[in-house]
Amino acid sequence: MHDIPAVGNTVLVVDLVEPMLREIPVGIKLIRGGSEEGDVIVDIRSSIYEDGVINTQQELGEGRHLLVVTAEGVQPLKYVYQLRVDMINYAEVFRATIGPVIGLLLITLIGYKLFKSKRFKNWMAAKRKV
Repeated sequence: MHDIPAVGNTVLVVDLVEPMLREIPVGIKLIRGGSEEGDVIVDIRSSIYEDGVINTQQELGEGRHLLVVTAEGVQPLKYVYQLRVDMINYAEVFRATIGPVIGLLLITLIGYKLFKSKRFKNWMAAKRKV
């Protein structure tokens, strides 16, 4: 899952790192929605990209999108990348906050146990007498 932080004009760049991919026709399709049955935003026909770079500039709205990269070779290749545009990743938020919350709860529990202990009460009583 790849996150795009804001809606609007977005430049998508696909680098064909493998030298083999630079010698066969490669095309990309950008689809709105979480499946390949969604609305096609852009469909770049298969072509040979000797420089190894495919790019497009599109207006992306909020929600899920799919970027499908297909290579037409002896063995056709298909890569699917899921994009999330301007969406909150609740799993990351949970992971980022769970540590501090558990720490705060432990400190609160230790403080409570300390204030309820007889040793602390005896120490406070001795302080008051002085």
